[in-house]
Amino acid sequence: ERFRGLIEQVPPQFSAKKVGGEAMYRKARRGESVDLSPVVVEISEIQQTAFEPPDLSFDVRCSAGTYIRALARDIGEGLGVGAHLTTLRRTSVGKFSADGAMAGSSLQEGVLPTREDWITAAQVIRHLPSIQVLDDDALRLRQGGTIPLPEAGLESKMPIAVLDEGGLLGIAEVREGQLAPKKMLQGGVR
Repeated sequence: ERFRGLIEQVPPQFSAKKVGGEAMYRKARRGESVDLSPVVVEISEIQQTAFEPPDLSFDVRCSAGTYIRALARDIGEGLGVGAHLTTLRRTSVGKFSADGAMAGSSLQEGVLPTREDWITAAQVIRHLPSIQVLDDDALRLRQGGTIPLPEAGLESKMPIAVLDEGGLLGIAEVREGQLAPKKMLQGGVR
């Protein structure tokens, strides 16, 4: 139970967390150790799925930024036996899960996904607020220009998906009351 909810977690020394502009794993490979401050993460679910001593398997549903290797380390310390992670499988990210993925073996066998199986760029970022624009505004944004904000209630610097009739045009943000491009896509990649 003590690993459920909001917990403080010290990132592992071998991690991509940057300290002084450099990834921790680079420092660790040189034998350097850095005292890292704990970060608050959320474990919404943790459930044991198997126990064949000395191996323990569990499923975790957690917030972004959670280090599962550190969670295994901390569970081992809590049990007084030590522990390390031997296998990690990410089964979902956001609304996307491994259940909806095509098996790598199918691709190796030359089985290609059908158009209905594809996930569009617009579907990937459907969690963002979106705005539909017409051709002239789409061209202006693609060329780096701004357009009048088509709707109220959008916060400054908030990422906004910009859609045109072809799908996702790119990501924009509100700057000084205008919709400004942040990352626009070229034709053919949507």
